[in-house]
Parts: sequence; structure tokens; C-alpha cells
Amino acid sequence: MIALDEPLLLPLSGLAVGAIIGFAARSARFCTLAAIERYWYGGDSGGLRGWALLTATATLATMALALSGVIDITSTHFASAPFNPIAVLVGATAFGFGMALVGTCGFGAAVQLGGGSLRHLVVIVIIALAGLSMQFGALANMRLALFEPLAITGGGMGGLVDWLEPVVGRTGGLVVGLVIAAAVAVWALSGRALREQPRLLAASLVIGFAVAAGWWITTFLADRSMHPQPMESASFIAPFGELVMSLALTIGRAPGYAAGLALGVVVGAAIAAVRWDDVRWEACDDARELGRHLVGASLMGAGGVLALGCTIGQGVTGFTVLAISAPIALAGFIIGARMGLAMLIEGSVFQAFAATRRREPQAGE
Repeated sequence: MIALDEPLLLPLSGLAVGAIIGFAARSARFCTLAAIERYWYGGDSGGLRGWALLTATATLATMALALSGVIDITSTHFASAPFNPIAVLVGATAFGFGMALVGTCGFGAAVQLGGGSLRHLVVIVIIALAGLSMQFGALANMRLALFEPLAITGGGMGGLVDWLEPVVGRTGGLVVGLVIAAAVAVWALSGRALREQPRLLAASLVIGFAVAAGWWITTFLADRSMHPQPMESASFIAPFGELVMSLALTIGRAPGYAAGLALGVVVGAAIAAVRWDDVRWEACDDARELGRHLVGASLMGAGGVLALGCTIGQGVTGFTVLAISAPIALAGFIIGARMGLAMLIEGSVFQAFAATRRREPQAGE
């Protein structure tokens, strides 16, 4: 029997939760970039509403855990990181542009790899290497020189709860978070575009609860462990780097929860691909496509570190703890993705700032 302080219990827990997330995402073909693209160019808001419901579900569950005293959202890395909106916006924009070049984000790459896409294995490795370089390697010097001096505060940037505490108290701030998340959930379910896709709707709920579960699991294990354990949930930039480091080097400790979750997503997606007879062995068609994937993955890896996370790590997980960096990162993801898609589809990045050529959404979409 594995003791609660056994270092492997943390990544194994992440592996199990990640497998659930990967299975749900592959079964519903959940993809952040596809949701954005279908809305801009097809007027289909189903994917965006699914992403909104996922985020709202994860936030509602996280706020409920915080209100009950089970977790402390001020213990996350979002609360301790310096407030650096310029770095977050630049990094998120680079990530969004890279996401468009690759055709999916880091989370989507893990899901695609589970279905047999070998080109997304290349993407994951490059994301890992670029992220490590921005954290600890050659690019870290650039980050320290260009972006660290731009931080507005030297201490933690906190979140919405911290900012509201002097006015309404900590409990009041958490209640505000609940109300905001509930309003987003109502909007997500208000149109038939999502309600008519039951598999996507179910996946959004499952993944949302799984993201919130990460906060509870890592808190529970940390409280009972003799080893210091960070409070973690879903993310797909630094965890890829941690997986690569664990495979290549003996770093003195087992991978963390988020690294186990990232690997679990691949496993769960593979199970779903076999279950639905959806295994497709794929590679890049030519050198030009490979080059585009290499550049895009590099931008995602480096940009994701600056942005403090990816479309899931910031766009969902950051929102669950009401991090003030999350909406800034979301804006960057959208701007970058719009620029990348404009270049690929419309022939010029400047088309990103023109009217998007898509049909008007119908009532209820």
C-alpha cells in the first residue's frame, strides 16, 4: 500500500484525473482553437459556450471548496507571482499566435497525440523545450532583462478575492466569484448551440469538475505529506517540461500532480480513440507544415511561461481562483489567435484588425 507521503502518489493522482479529462475531451472533440475559429468563421458558438461552461463549472466548484474551508485559493502560484500585465499580455499573444500556427493548444496537442497524431508529439516536445528555456535556459536571460523590471509589484499579485477583501471581506469576495461564474454558466446554457451537443455539454461539466478536483487533491495530499507539495491543477506548459526533465534526468524528486495530469490526458484520449474507433496515425505532410508546427510550438512554450499558463492553465485554471492575470491572458490568447488565423486563412495578419468574414449567428447560437 502506498503511504500518503509517498512522492509517487501525487503524479499518480494527476494521471487518473488527466485520463478522465483526456477521455472526455477526445470523445467530445473539445478544442479551444476550433471553438474560436468556428465562431469567427462559421457563426457557431457551441464550442465557445462549451468552454465557458467548463470554466464556470470549475470556478463554481472551486469557490464552493474555498467557502467550505477545504482549500485556500491564496496558496496558488497565481497569488504569489508578481503582477506583470505586460509580460502576461505579450506571452499570451505569442501563445495564441503559435496556437493558430499549430492548429491547437498544448492541451489539444496532448489529446491529438492520444489519438495517434505523431506531429503533436513533436509539438509537445518543442513546447517543453521552449518553456524550459524561458524558465531556466537561454531565454530566461531575456525574460529577466526585458520583463521582470516591468512587474508592478514585487510581491504577490493576488486575485479578485484579495482586492475585494477590504470592501466585502474574504467570504464576500468568494461569493462574488460564485455569482460571476453562475452568470457565465447561465449564458453558456442559454443558447441551443451547446444544448444540442450533449457530448460537448457533458465533457464541459466533467472537465470543469476535474480541474477543481486538482485543487482539492493537491491540498489534501500536501496536508498529509512529509514533503512540501505545491497546490496545483490543470496546466500544459511547465508540466510538459517537467515530464521531459523526468525522462531525461534524475532530478531528485518525482514529477508533480500537473505533470501526471498532462500525461494522463494522453492516456485518456488514447482510450477514447480506441473506444470510438478514432485512432488516426498522422505525421506532417511536408517540411513546410513541420516548420509551421515547430515555430508555433516554440511560441506556445515560451509565451506560455510569460503568460503564467496556457489556454487551460490560465484560461480555465486561473479563472477558478479569480486570478487577475486570467482576463489579461485571455485577451492575449484571443488577439494572438485572431492574428494567426488571419495570416493562415486570409493571407495577412493585418486582416485580424478588420471585420471577420463570417455569417451572422442565428437566434439561440
